[in-house]
Amino acid sequence: MKRFRWQIILGLILLASSTALYFIQYEIFRDFRHIILDLIGNVAFVPIQVLLVTLIIEWLLNEREKSALLNKLNMVIGAFFSEVGTRLFKCIFRFDAHFDKIRGNFIMTADWSDAEFKNAGKRIIDYDYKIESRRGDLEELRDCLVGKREFMLALLENPNLLEHESFTELLWAVFHLTEELASRENLKQLSSADYDHISNDIKRAYTALISEWLKYMNHLKNEMTEKILLCWSGGKDSALSLHEIQQNNSYEVVALLTTVTEEYDRVSMHGIRRILLEQQTESLNYPLEKVFISPNSSQGEYEQRMEEVLLKYVRRGVTSVAFGDIFLEDLRKYREDNLAKIGMKGLFPIWKRDTSELAHVFTERGFKAVITCVDSHVLDKTFVGRTFDKQFLSELPPHIDPCGEHGEFHSFVFDGPIFRKRIPHTTGEVVFRDNRFYFCDVIPVPDTSAC
Repeated sequence: MKRFRWQIILGLILLASSTALYFIQYEIFRDFRHIILDLIGNVAFVPIQVLLVTLIIEWLLNEREKSALLNKLNMVIGAFFSEVGTRLFKCIFRFDAHFDKIRGNFIMTADWSDAEFKNAGKRIIDYDYKIESRRGDLEELRDCLVGKREFMLALLENPNLLEHESFTELLWAVFHLTEELASRENLKQLSSADYDHISNDIKRAYTALISEWLKYMNHLKNEMTEKILLCWSGGKDSALSLHEIQQNNSYEVVALLTTVTEEYDRVSMHGIRRILLEQQTESLNYPLEKVFISPNSSQGEYEQRMEEVLLKYVRRGVTSVAFGDIFLEDLRKYREDNLAKIGMKGLFPIWKRDTSELAHVFTERGFKAVITCVDSHVLDKTFVGRTFDKQFLSELPPHIDPCGEHGEFHSFVFDGPIFRKRIPHTTGEVVFRDNRFYFCDVIPVPDTSAC
């Protein structure tokens, strides 16, 4: 009885309220016959009301149940891409002879609409897949899949997948490909019939993987705060980019990503000491992820080490990397192409902004920076070690970009609205390196503000 106590009380209150209203009606009109007719009419309409209410409640409950189920499914799909899908995509696209034709469908921007995702899906459906099992590394693909066999079996046992036919088909296609590869001892010496058979199996898994990946990216964009990395150089452009991102509730910066030259223990090109970099990120209250490269490293070394770090974050559900690039199209394409290989996309918060305007916005918003490096081919030594302010901008030669977007100069940001406290420092000696660049040493000093 206690279980239904509040329902009984509510029923009695409603009954009493109805009786009181009818009594008031009688007191006003003194027409008992009219009240009886109203009562009969209202009672006659009760079955229809019950039907309508029942249908509406049933629809609301179904929608709620479907939403809850969809959230569970997307969690499962997210686990798949974190554990298997992203690495599988990296291995499998090498077998596609025409991948360059659809590469653009994987270079997404933050402002992609549902219609753009839909159009990308249509282009992928119409795409002429040319899978050649001899093109890629079948042993690498096998190792990738066999190592995750138990994980995929566990996913297939999830009863929620019965409601997601296309993702279930993806799992079966990937699992079948796993078994086909695992059953062959020597993948480098197969018959033509075996190569053709495996090509078909790869194609089946590949097409399903691409389709589900697009759907999952659309879900992340629409339903969740997107986890991103920010490529942080310690300079003004990355500081402006972080400031822009902080104004957008759609993103969560999980870490700042910085390339550090091992032998010098400094930020590459900017020449900032690692201790100052760490003081920056501590003041910004973000974790720091360092990518170490050797002096004079090759492009291949840089890409390999960067990819190793990025894949670690992909497995944690991070889908994008933000950059402070402004207008260099070839640099943006280079970044986007490399990210697409591991299922990530690039964000460019200050892209195509007027650099003269950006430079003045930087100073007007209270940011403070010192010039740490200048290219002697375009600027003389007197510009290095100076504060980036209105006077500095006014003295720049007309052919120099105000933000140094062509690499004319680099900076170290030590204060501004994104920092919790100023980074104490002083400037040291100026050195000339690589027969081209002047570097000003920025030296950390003890913080006496707390004393």
